[in-house]
Amino acid sequence: MKPAVMRQNNLLSGIIMAILLPLVIGGLVFSVDWLTYKIFGFNLSREKHYLYLMSMIGNLFAIRYYFVKLNYEKTGMGFLLVTTAAIITYFYFYQAKGF
Repeated sequence: MKPAVMRQNNLLSGIIMAILLPLVIGGLVFSVDWLTYKIFGFNLSREKHYLYLMSMIGNLFAIRYYFVKLNYEKTGMGFLLVTTAAIITYFYFYQAKGF
């Protein structure tokens, strides 16, 4: 059974979930990166800021889930808005590093 916030079709619930999901996935990705460094002596990525992009992967699956499977357009738009803003912000701040 899904929680009540996941059954709502409104923009605010999409925005809230789109902010929280990358935080959870980012915590997992950074934890796995830290563990692989402590155990094996190498990191998952060459640069730490690539892990921020990896944390946005969950939002891509959620966008597809809300748009295609559930047909919740407002919630999907909340996810799309936050994900697009986060990725544009990422590239704005890290463009000077020279990918």
